Amino acid sequence: MPYITNWLKTLLFIFFLLIIVTITFAYLLIRQSIPEYNKHYSLSEPFGTIEIIRDTNAIPHIFADDNRDVFFALGFTHAQDRLWQMFLSRRLAHGNLSEVFGKETLEIDDFMRRTDIRRLSTNSLQYQSQRTQEALISYAKGVNSWLGLINQGNLGRGAPEFFLYDSKIKEWDPVDSLSILKLHALQGTSQLYDEVIKLKTILKLRDNKALDLFSQTIEPFHMVTSEFLKKYSNIKFQNDLNKNEKIQSKLMLTRRAIQNSNMASINSKLTTNDGALLAHDFQTILTTPSELMLARMEFQNGGVIGATIPGVPTIIFGRNENIAWGLGNTNADQIDLYIEKLNQENNDEYQTQNGYDTFKRRNSKINVKNEESVSIDLLWSRNGPIIPNRHFGLSFINNSQNLISMKTNALLERDLSMTASIDLMLSNSVDEALQVSKNHVSPVKNLMVIDRKNIAFKLIGKVPKRKPDHLTKGRFPSFGWNDANLWDGYYKYEKNPKILNPTENLLLDTGNNKSENKFPEHITYDWLDTQKIHRLRTKISYRDIYTVESLKEMQSDTISSTARSLLGLVAKDLWYEGELGPSGSTKLTRQQIIKKLSKWNGDINNEMIEPIVFTTWMNLLQKRIIQDDLGQLHVEFQHFRPLFLERVFKNINNANQWCDVRQTTQLESCNQLARETLNDTLSLLGKTHANNISGLAQKNLYQAIHSHEPLGGNKTLKWLFNLTHMIPGAEYTLKGGKNTDFHTEEPKITHGSVYKGIYDLADPDSSLYIISTGQSGHFLSKYYDDLSKKWKDGKYISMSLDPIAAKAGAIGITTIN
Repeated sequence: MPYITNWLKTLLFIFFLLIIVTITFAYLLIRQSIPEYNKHYSLSEPFGTIEIIRDTNAIPHIFADDNRDVFFALGFTHAQDRLWQMFLSRRLAHGNLSEVFGKETLEIDDFMRRTDIRRLSTNSLQYQSQRTQEALISYAKGVNSWLGLINQGNLGRGAPEFFLYDSKIKEWDPVDSLSILKLHALQGTSQLYDEVIKLKTILKLRDNKALDLFSQTIEPFHMVTSEFLKKYSNIKFQNDLNKNEKIQSKLMLTRRAIQNSNMASINSKLTTNDGALLAHDFQTILTTPSELMLARMEFQNGGVIGATIPGVPTIIFGRNENIAWGLGNTNADQIDLYIEKLNQENNDEYQTQNGYDTFKRRNSKINVKNEESVSIDLLWSRNGPIIPNRHFGLSFINNSQNLISMKTNALLERDLSMTASIDLMLSNSVDEALQVSKNHVSPVKNLMVIDRKNIAFKLIGKVPKRKPDHLTKGRFPSFGWNDANLWDGYYKYEKNPKILNPTENLLLDTGNNKSENKFPEHITYDWLDTQKIHRLRTKISYRDIYTVESLKEMQSDTISSTARSLLGLVAKDLWYEGELGPSGSTKLTRQQIIKKLSKWNGDINNEMIEPIVFTTWMNLLQKRIIQDDLGQLHVEFQHFRPLFLERVFKNINNANQWCDVRQTTQLESCNQLARETLNDTLSLLGKTHANNISGLAQKNLYQAIHSHEPLGGNKTLKWLFNLTHMIPGAEYTLKGGKNTDFHTEEPKITHGSVYKGIYDLADPDSSLYIISTGQSGHFLSKYYDDLSKKWKDGKYISMSLDPIAAKAGAIGITTIN
């Protein structure tokens, strides 16, 4: 027996030793993919000598004698730090994820293949300017040079994720960069999701009240009539919302999930140093690493510094020596879905107003890891690609007669958005920046740009021109065989809103309405912001003179004007309830909370209970109002919509009818629901926090979660790759922060500011910027999360073009020749 015991001990020791050796070997192997910044490389591709100075924050400052080499070096540094991110973006754009991830990404690939982004990008390359084509080619060579060094130098495959997802890394192509930019264009609006959810809501309610959930105006609709509904009688919508009926594609972003920005520019007349100021806060899904990477590029005519998208050879927003610029979203209506009718005698044809036309058709094969490849037929009508209705959770009663097509400016072949972006970063004045932005196509964006003496705002991108008699006015799917519903080209660039040096000497933008025009010149029915603009205007009005410090304060503001205005409506009959309730009673607890809320200024502060009570109350209240009407469809409206609640409690166009519960014989009022829901809120929070509602603090609830794609969802590995912070701020505040998961009420922040920039053109080198993570995409690198600590604390880093300052704290200098 002792003999066996000794053998078991020996085997156990060997087993644990092997585990330790394996882990150590894996660790050392993975560490090899962390790039060494202080190194010299002899490469044949550059035209001359390249110097890349990595400053104290690992931000590359790129110097070269030839502009083409500057783009080469940007590709080189992007590949060094963000190779996995670039690899993933390219696969998503081209519909090749399933080669790596298997059948779980097959539906994403199916959708993307049908958009045909790769072919469109290939064809659009010829239309780019010569400078842009040279930049794309040089950038691709830079990426590929790093790939070559990985293979030659045994550099751990370039990123740790490649050990888990084994796949051949194809060389970078100029088309890949164009494809990533097109992917961002497609994801630059929520209209695809909005059109579908509006139609589903209309089909469910069969009444104009359906549009209460989406309206940003007080105008009555008079759109949903019995005659109108008869036209859509062929569309089937299941109310149980099983997997095939949900709108769940990550490509169909909700208005909560798309990118947005807060921007403010101040004319030199209102600054202390006689130079214009610009503050730009870019918000999107929080990821590790950040969607953006900081960089400085020194061209022959001067330096440019700011934020880049790994995979794209340009600084998207930032400053050069003469101008600074920011970009914001509008949620322009740049997508239309069409219901196409097949020819029953020939399924290769579809109906138009003048007879039948033939689909364009091509076969495509999707390779799936560990599975048989999947062949799909790609179809196009005159409106655009045919997208299977399962992607939208819709079906047709006679499935053989109808299909859905998609029209969008994001899929134009003659797309010069890349040229526009490169020309913008090299512009020398506001006038030049506005002129070169004429080439931008998609997505439709707000451009705010300043030089030392001028400030300007311009809507850039191709805005679709719809006909006045369009059946749905582009709000939800219309019929592709009716010419009245088709686009009539695009409005001229000069038609887009423009403001230059306004008399107020300042410009503000949060994605709010900039146009007084009615349909069809309205730009969108769903402007991105209707709330934060009020707080921004109030905040700006406090001052007569502005500095970098005052703009930092603005970007950190956590006051919610929405909270104050909604509380005034929803709780107007709850502020006073007579004598105090008995000790320990629901009434007394409600009175205590109401007293706190009545004194609350709307500050989303970590030390206060009011924010979590307010948010939970409003979410539950909206759910209670809509659930009996919408059934299971209400899960698509998980987070409260301020304008809807305002519409209901102000009874705009009889909207208070929503408060009546149809399943009961009595008539419920909105005030009654508000009181009952507040009781539910206090009960819920009391249960989840040990009945200690009075001691509840938001700091124990809200977390900003920066999630890795795809390992952020892995229970074993997410602690290595995700970043989590406790931060103040929430939706409808200038600081921002919201939960984009509309199938959960969990109090977390998944969408927030990933970039902040403040530019001072009186003293350009005093400009500041920050991103939400570190520069590196490698979880073992010290630069994976170093900037996130500053970001969490509301701090910035210097945005200087001084090469001496960059070298002073350099962590390494890479030379290439």
